[in-house]
Amino acid sequence: KYLQSENAKYDKFFTLYLCNKLGKKKLSVVVYGEMKLYEDAVTLALAEGAQQLARAYASKAEGQQRKKLWLLIAKSFFTKDYWDNTASNQQSMDIAEHLKTNDLQIEDILSFFESETIDGVDEHIRTAFKGYQSKIEKLIQDMDEATFSSDQIRHEIEATPNKFGFVDDQRKCDQCSKLLFTQPFYLFPCLHAFHCRCLEDQHRQFR
Repeated sequence: KYLQSENAKYDKFFTLYLCNKLGKKKLSVVVYGEMKLYEDAVTLALAEGAQQLARAYASKAEGQQRKKLWLLIAKSFFTKDYWDNTASNQQSMDIAEHLKTNDLQIEDILSFFESETIDGVDEHIRTAFKGYQSKIEKLIQDMDEATFSSDQIRHEIEATPNKFGFVDDQRKCDQCSKLLFTQPFYLFPCLHAFHCRCLEDQHRQFR
């Protein structure tokens, strides 16, 4: 508890050296964790059979490292000894709890299952497939919308060379409100018109 407290003052490297020298492996796990060396902490915790410590430090990691550490825990959890000595209904409960408390999905740990245990987790597998089906349908919808948008943009680009607009001699710049014909200007398809200099000034302001 002292090693994990906010007010603890000690040399972490020297403490780690002493823990390793004296064979205090679980204390070494804590020091690794306090040094934010989460992979070392989890690996050593699993080697010592300290599942709770391993879970605690895996939860503190972020991003891909977090998932990697939970996979290490899952691999150590679902061992041959576990499959041989655990009732199938308990296996299903353990798997559900494991998935609920970390960042893994059922497909991430399927390779750790013995073939005869698949029946015990079929509900989780079906749920995973339903989730993927929803994601695929959403991706198809997004692709259709993107294709429709790109087609619209392409048609507008193809039609642009044939577009034209009329500007009378009293038309003013939409930026400076001075007569448009006093300087070179741009007329946009939306029929907004700007002096070239006004557009350049605006561009420089927002660079």
